[in-house]
Amino acid sequence: MTGEWILTSEAMDQIEQTQARYMGLMTPEEIKELRSRIQFTQREMSELIQAGEKSYTRWETGRVRLSRLVNIILCGIRDGFLPLPYLQTLYKEGSDWYKKVVAYENSGESVACKMLIAPAVSQSPSPCAGTGGAWRDSRLELFA
Repeated sequence: MTGEWILTSEAMDQIEQTQARYMGLMTPEEIKELRSRIQFTQREMSELIQAGEKSYTRWETGRVRLSRLVNIILCGIRDGFLPLPYLQTLYKEGSDWYKKVVAYENSGESVACKMLIAPAVSQSPSPCAGTGGAWRDSRLELFA
């Protein structure tokens, strides 16, 4: 006996899921539920968050663990801190962020920072629960 362990694919999946849960990442099921709730295709969702369609599909199927950065973006969408019209504006208008913010403000939608000040966080426990309060800061009132 060599003292080595051989893990099955099921055991490796369970280890991966435990690591993701420990890191506070959304599960593939939560990612798919979010997309279904906003009635987007995988392609539309990948365009919305400006990620590759294959990458998005891999996150949703659980073949690849999403990064913490992508997790923050998806949690922001889920919890109402990143409104869909704003993200769609970013995708359509290119890379000049100042023009995007001005265009978004002129569109009649509420400014993203105003949404951060409002109590928009869902009451359900989530990997992102409790993080919204740090953003509700008096400094944001400068942008209101």
